[in-house]
Amino acid sequence: MRNFYRFAALRACADGAAVSDEIASARFFAMLALIHHANTNRSPRTLDALAAELADGRYWLAQKLVVAKGRTRRFAGAFAIARKPELIEFLAGAIDRGDLREMLIAAEWTDGEPNLVVHVGEDGSFAIHTLASARIDP
Repeated sequence: MRNFYRFAALRACADGAAVSDEIASARFFAMLALIHHANTNRSPRTLDALAAELADGRYWLAQKLVVAKGRTRRFAGAFAIARKPELIEFLAGAIDRGDLREMLIAAEWTDGEPNLVVHVGEDGSFAIHTLASARIDP
């Protein structure tokens, strides 16, 4: 199965360097682990409500697509980095076009695991997962 979905409509960060497949995969699985083990969960009903919950900064976007062969799982989705305004613009456009894919979005982090992951559903639903020690200041 080939995945032709790309974040082509997303305006890329001018200061964003290309991300290797290995880093994209590691970031995706770290985000996926957080949504499975998160201690808190909020569900903004609209894109504007989601935007109000997110801090300014850079975000990692990963299409939620995993391929499994035996016990081996591999990230097979698209991956991108965007600042908050471009992220919200991209999500609004995808919703309007009916081309929203299931994806995970996390505020950029360097070590360990993310503090926040947004799970976006194909139906335009949003679920914010955070660690118990993390807080989002609106």
